[in-house]
Amino acid sequence: MVLVDTEFLELAEAALARMQGKAPLLVEVPDPQAGFDASGRHPAYEQVLDAADHDFDWIMPQDEWESLALNYTSGTTGRPKGVVYHHRGAYLMTMGTVISWRMVMNPVYLAIVPLFHCNGWNHTWMMPVLGGTLVCCRNITPSAIYDAIADEGVSHFGGAPIVLNLLVNAKEEERRAFDHTVEVFTAGAPPAPATLQKIETLGLHVTQVYGLTETYGHVTECLWKGDKWDGLDHQGRAAIKARQGVAFPMMDHITVLDDKMQQSPGTARIRARSSCAATR
Repeated sequence: MVLVDTEFLELAEAALARMQGKAPLLVEVPDPQAGFDASGRHPAYEQVLDAADHDFDWIMPQDEWESLALNYTSGTTGRPKGVVYHHRGAYLMTMGTVISWRMVMNPVYLAIVPLFHCNGWNHTWMMPVLGGTLVCCRNITPSAIYDAIADEGVSHFGGAPIVLNLLVNAKEEERRAFDHTVEVFTAGAPPAPATLQKIETLGLHVTQVYGLTETYGHVTECLWKGDKWDGLDHQGRAAIKARQGVAFPMMDHITVLDDKMQQSPGTARIRARSSCAATR
């Protein structure tokens, strides 16, 4: 079975037409609000749900190491590869992020990170745990992000540094005023200190994190030391926020190496805040 957004329906149909043997069932996911009504050529997602057995006896995992999801990376730093997630790792990643992001119940989360990036950094499961509201943008543009923050009260979102650059460099007519602080996780290539310096003046509090698809997403963070760093000027604060290396609470031993593969001072003492490892 393949779930296909109506916007890409013709592409999916063309792909199925070239297949040899039995093609998978195509289930259409329309989005009328964005102008993509169901074509009627295939069963729609809601129709499939309505026709299902609502008394179905759910088949739950029998072991925490059973597979949960398969993620194919985009190959940003090498050849694309598939990574199988198990329930244990996804659970630990989900709960560890709640602590590191200092989250409370009922957040309003703007979905920007693609699902193929570590299942949206495992925020896919974190939002239901916290009773969160999910806000989606069909296209990731500065105006869409600003509108979501101003109109929907978005309190959290994650994104690569390019997303921060979009907001910093947005035209005046694309911006919206808002009166609350938005917590932002950024990961991937380290954001430029100049970008971090500018983004904070917009009302966004940025925390840099880092990880791999194989580690279920971000597993190290920039853990802010307010007593030492709050008094720094904007440039000094931004330089520190562009770095990370402190373990998330569900991780075991972590070390930080410099460009000569030598251990950075102090990182030998970095240990988990719990004894559970996210991966094996």
